[in-house]
Amino acid sequence: MISPSRALEDKKGDQQARAELLAKLLAASGERPFMLKHGAGEDLYFIVMLTTTDLEAGRIQKNTGKPVVTVTAGKHTLMALQLEPELAVGELQSTYYEAKRKRWSATISLTRFQ
Repeated sequence: MISPSRALEDKKGDQQARAELLAKLLAASGERPFMLKHGAGEDLYFIVMLTTTDLEAGRIQKNTGKPVVTVTAGKHTLMALQLEPELAVGELQSTYYEAKRKRWSATISLTRFQ
């Protein structure tokens, strides 16, 4: 468990811990989340990704009123579940992913969270 003082001192560590906690909760509920790591070193950013379908993405977009960005990785279609309060389910910040060009702004790695 991360102490509150460490979380305040280490925002990147806090962001990673929050993403891992969300992934653990999803895994405990039967989901099979992916962990996407964007960037490296001090710029490393963690995004929890879930498999989705076009139908699910359409429903989420209708409910939130915000576009759902889906990302294809091999045979999987994924959407982001970020913990930033200003972001809706399936929304990715443009600083990390350019939806129109379907390009990441840095190197990524994608692994199944276990």
